[in-house]
Amino acid sequence: MAIPQIPDILRNVMAHSADVESIPDVTPTGQGVFSLRDGWPLITEVELEAGGIAPDRKFFNGIYRLLSGHTFFSQSGNVYPWVGASEAFPGLNYLRGAHVLGSDYQEYVAQKPSGPEIPAEGGGFVGPVDPVGDESGVWMPVFIISTLEKNGINRPDGTTITIDETGKLTAAVSKYELGEFYYFRHPTLKPGFQPAQGGVVANAATTFPEIWAYLQTTEGQKLCKTEAEWQAMTTATWHTNADGSKVGWDGIGGAPFYVQNLGAGTLRMPDLRGMYAEAAGFDALGVGGVQGDQGRNAVCQYQTLTSRHPAGLLIRAIDATAAVVSGMASDFAHHNYELNLSRAMPTGSVFAPKRWGALACCYLGVPR
Repeated sequence: MAIPQIPDILRNVMAHSADVESIPDVTPTGQGVFSLRDGWPLITEVELEAGGIAPDRKFFNGIYRLLSGHTFFSQSGNVYPWVGASEAFPGLNYLRGAHVLGSDYQEYVAQKPSGPEIPAEGGGFVGPVDPVGDESGVWMPVFIISTLEKNGINRPDGTTITIDETGKLTAAVSKYELGEFYYFRHPTLKPGFQPAQGGVVANAATTFPEIWAYLQTTEGQKLCKTEAEWQAMTTATWHTNADGSKVGWDGIGGAPFYVQNLGAGTLRMPDLRGMYAEAAGFDALGVGGVQGDQGRNAVCQYQTLTSRHPAGLLIRAIDATAAVVSGMASDFAHHNYELNLSRAMPTGSVFAPKRWGALACCYLGVPR
């Protein structure tokens, strides 16, 4: 048996511009017409002098056009559409493995045979089964693109879904929650993340479509503030000292929220600089709430009164407002003592435990 070789390209349908006769299903009695059932009738073989009928070239042209049309269609890589029953035709019979194109332009493969002459269990025939909307299991879609409503395959985009040189398909499932905060030791920013330092991301609507869409949902709105609210949080004062000086955020930290500018397509990031995370529910601190640094109160007062009289040292109890002693003021010497914690422990402008510097980031989804 010869090895199959690729044939020459059929450049067009044969006899595509010729005059043709339509080929009937059955040859009419006494005629020399070619038909699908009978082919060329016997009368076309009889000598003309003996009453025979010569074959008509128009039927030859019709045969060439019909057969070459199918070859040209298949050569072009097309899939035949599914053909069901009509008034003039009972439909085609499809065996298992048949490959057709549905009316929805989706490709289907037959898992079970169907058609007007396919026997059915219990008698009768299966009949034509339309692959579009079929739930009986006769047909199966070839390419099912997954959606939120149905399972299926995903087209590799080179980022979330990749195919290596061996054909191995890998789906990158993100381990990060959209919009949440993460802390990293490595100083290099990871893809999909932005620093939580209060900056503005330009073109966020197109660069980070996942977070952009999410922040417009009911749940996403819980992570957002207006620009005015955000600015007020980062400049809030939480304490006024005795000398009138203020203690507050001073434009750094204090805003664990996003600002989404729908008109400009920009996204202002949360500002977590200098802040520590604490499990909410204690000391009136709720999820997303902020508080400034504070310490437990320490009160200390120490005074001595030394008598100049021979009676020696005289010490009386005193309270926070006045000393209660006896004798003439000129009879005593007044001494002041200073309490300075920096001489015994490290001190600074805020209360802080042992710590290390982390890159605080927000996950915005896969960038485009």
